[in-house]
Amino acid sequence: INVIRKRPTYETHGDAKYTIGSYNTHNATVGIGGPITDKIRYRMDFGTLNTDGFKGVKEKSSNASVMVEFTPNEKNAFEVFYQYDNALFGPDTGVPANDNGTPISWIDPLFNYANNQDYLKYEKHEAYFKYKYKHSRNYQLDLKASYLNDDYDYLMDEVLFIDNDTKKVSRRNYGGYHFNRLTDLFVANLDHNLRFETGGIKHRAIIGNQISTMDKPSYYGAISVGENDADIANLGLGQKKLNINKWQSIKEISTAIYFQDWV
Repeated sequence: INVIRKRPTYETHGDAKYTIGSYNTHNATVGIGGPITDKIRYRMDFGTLNTDGFKGVKEKSSNASVMVEFTPNEKNAFEVFYQYDNALFGPDTGVPANDNGTPISWIDPLFNYANNQDYLKYEKHEAYFKYKYKHSRNYQLDLKASYLNDDYDYLMDEVLFIDNDTKKVSRRNYGGYHFNRLTDLFVANLDHNLRFETGGIKHRAIIGNQISTMDKPSYYGAISVGENDADIANLGLGQKKLNINKWQSIKEISTAIYFQDWV
């Protein structure tokens, strides 16, 4: 996915939008940008989304971002960016089916059988710094350092039990699942952009190097509902207890040198 963000403008400009849709969906965005001085410009954006969702799969999210550009002269340019995202998604365990995958006749496919205490939470911080030095038409230096921190917290009852004789849907203590994955990622790139000619052939080349570090711990756990293995007759009730039983961490440090040439 290539995300194109709204950039600072040389004239003050703002926009706002509010939409209402089905399933009690409300979406609002607002942004403003313009010059602070003749060399500094900014852009700020905010957005929110609230919806009850199809089958009651709720979503509540918000985001905010700010970008500042500084161009002290024709040869040098600086750019700083920060964005924050936060989202909460409701649960959906899907529609129970027979062992061969066929629909169960007495099951309502439009009913959400998820536990209303289940969720998927997401939070992200993203920032970068850019510096560009344009020495001449034939040489330009680009430096970019970026940082990403995100947090996925997932709690879900993924196992339902079907009794076709009593036409009952239930879950047991060992039906729940949880994981929490965190990511800290730092990436820095230094690129040399060159234009030159060899034997009448024109070249546009990039010589660069990259260094990155990543720390990605993940926590896994089992969910208990109630005090014993008895069925929970009323879906969505019961006190949940999380028992972390697995932990793993991925740590990486990588470097790269690259060369690209367009002729």
